[in-house]
Amino acid sequence: MNISENEIFILKEGEDHPKSWLSYNVQFSDSLNDGTAKTFVRKTFLFMLLETFESAQKYANKSGKFSEFASQEWYPFARHLRNAIGHNGVWDIRGNPKDFPTTFRNKTIDASLNGRDLGDFVGWVYGLQLCASVSSWVSNS
Repeated sequence: MNISENEIFILKEGEDHPKSWLSYNVQFSDSLNDGTAKTFVRKTFLFMLLETFESAQKYANKSGKFSEFASQEWYPFARHLRNAIGHNGVWDIRGNPKDFPTTFRNKTIDASLNGRDLGDFVGWVYGLQLCASVSSWVSNS
C-alpha cells in the first residue's frame, strides 16, 4: 500500500506507485484484505487528527491557556475538521458559525459542506501539517 498526498493506492506485488513528492509505504500481512487495510489506514489517520486537537484542547483547558489556543490561526479549521471526524465523517455545521469561512493552507471549510461526507477533504500532507501546527503550539506554550 502506498499513501501519497490525498490518495491511498493498493499495489500488487511488483507494481510501482505513482510518483509523488511525498509518499509512505505501508505493508500488512495477508491477514488483511486490501479494502480492510485501506480503511484501517484512513481511519487511523482521521483518529490522529481528532486526537491531536482533543489533546491540545485538554492541555489548553488544564493550563489556563484556552483563549490563546482558540486564537491560533489554525484553530477554527482544526475545530470544524475535528467535529466532522467526530460526527462519523459527515460535516455537521449548525447555525451560522462566526469563524466561517475558515482556511488552512488551501483548504476552506464553509457552510456549503454541511451534511456532506468528509471524504478525502484533507489528505496526508495537509493533515500532517495541521497536526504539526497544533503540536508546535503545545510545545511552545
